[in-house]
Amino acid sequence: MSSRNENMDKVLVVLGGLAIVVLLWARNHFLIREEVEINAGPTREAQHNDFFAAQGLLKIYGIESQISFSPSILDSMQVKGQRIEPEDTIILIRGRGILNDDKFENVWRWVESGGSFITSIENPFIGMDASEDKLFESLGVDVIDNANFDYTFEDALDEYGEELIDYFEDFDTYLDRAKALCAKDQSVDIMYPDEAGAFSVDFGETSYFNLSDTHPEVFAGYDEDYIFAKFDVGLGSIAVNASNNLWTNTEIVCHDNAYLLKKLVNSRGKVWILVNNDSPSLAGLVWAAMPLGVAAAVLTLLFWLWSRIVRFGPVFPEASLSRRSFAEHISANAAFIWRFKLQEELIEQLRKDVLHKMNRRISGFDELPREKQLSELAHICEMNTESIDYVCFLPATEVHRKEFVEMIKKLKKIKERL
Repeated sequence: MSSRNENMDKVLVVLGGLAIVVLLWARNHFLIREEVEINAGPTREAQHNDFFAAQGLLKIYGIESQISFSPSILDSMQVKGQRIEPEDTIILIRGRGILNDDKFENVWRWVESGGSFITSIENPFIGMDASEDKLFESLGVDVIDNANFDYTFEDALDEYGEELIDYFEDFDTYLDRAKALCAKDQSVDIMYPDEAGAFSVDFGETSYFNLSDTHPEVFAGYDEDYIFAKFDVGLGSIAVNASNNLWTNTEIVCHDNAYLLKKLVNSRGKVWILVNNDSPSLAGLVWAAMPLGVAAAVLTLLFWLWSRIVRFGPVFPEASLSRRSFAEHISANAAFIWRFKLQEELIEQLRKDVLHKMNRRISGFDELPREKQLSELAHICEMNTESIDYVCFLPATEVHRKEFVEMIKKLKKIKERL
């Protein structure tokens, strides 16, 4: 018996091994391996740094770059003890209106000694005024704020609907989708003297600027409306863009935006990307919008503080504020109700309340004879029957104003007793 069991176990082991071999053969023979690319979106670094792709491009060309969120370093032209050298490049993001006084003087001297400065006419922060930008005044740049492109991708989506969505679904990767979106935007051609042909740059939705009494070495735009101009200043250069957002992670792939960045920076030095996040204070915005309102609020506060200051001298005694009696409140309310001709409703309501309370005390009180009702009420309220009869059964239309006040007082007294 035991030998039979051992033989059966061997057979099961052999069959199990054969089944595993068959499954492995079927897996390799019938299953097809296919690599699928899944778009996981931007990396963590790209989510926190809008110019992560631009820095990666510069690194490929061996150009060191550093990003800073404090344009105040232009006051000293150094970052953490490291001096910004004349062969370096500064890219100022959202810098319209901040180059004044010392910053302007420092930047201008630095450019004349060989620095490359790239700025733009944009600044979304409220309170910045282009007319106060000394750099733009020196270059003859006049910003046209009302010349924004009004046609956005959302407008195109409303106009074309599902057709536009189907168009983008034909692209598999994030890069292809971005390039397809760029193809739908408006781009301009830029011609450099040392280039065989023009290259195309897409600045996206932006404003224009005009030039007065200045002639840039390289420019691009539409007729007299410019969106790019490059000036030679001393040994260096200043480039003015309609927007420096063309080098963000999502826009640098458009057309030849990356090539323009490579043309503008000085490959012999370091590239400093300065992002302006300095918005005006809330107090400054309120003062600019409502100076008279702020002045009135400050004066009101000063007068209130003056009124709360403890002053020395005689103090007048405060008049005693005695509380009014409940009867006076009743009289005042009755006079108010009489003025609006609501006395009949009030009398009938109080009589109904008295009748309801007596029905709860004595079952079937409302069916008793009038004399019996009067005697019961007089006994409970400790009042004579004449007063009870006058208050509870006199027609409301026959009540005069002086009698009305007394009637209300007695009805409330009866109601409280019950």
